[in-house]
Amino acid sequence: VVSPTYVCSASKLELFRAFCMVFPGFSMYGSLFALQRKLKESAFESMSLSEYQPAISMLYVGNLTFRMGHNIVFASVRPQLRVLIAVGLGALCMLLLALLVEGHIAPHLGVVYFAYLIGGAALATFEANVLHVLGTHGGRVQKAGL
Repeated sequence: VVSPTYVCSASKLELFRAFCMVFPGFSMYGSLFALQRKLKESAFESMSLSEYQPAISMLYVGNLTFRMGHNIVFASVRPQLRVLIAVGLGALCMLLLALLVEGHIAPHLGVVYFAYLIGGAALATFEANVLHVLGTHGGRVQKAGL
């Protein structure tokens, strides 16, 4: 259990660093859930839920696969670079979904499968490595990030 006084003793700069490192992962996670309905309404309104929902479930498949497999796939990559790769994958995921919602690319369910799969992979890789990176900035920053 983290003591509130221990976290509060972190400087404002340390807390800002922790916030800036954790924010991309959590904002992407929230956005993936918020985009589900918008995506269905804008690009796949004629499709039944039984056809659409498996594509959204790829978020969990990617998350489960990379929660266990990121150490194999990125074995030769340092945790700092793994976090950057995860943020890049997350940005690609968000770009694809935004282009679908805005109608800049033709609605194809395969794009949703791919986007949510790499979104899950990005989240799992990010979550597993961001604590290591936060730890390099000091224990207080790491605990503030939690």
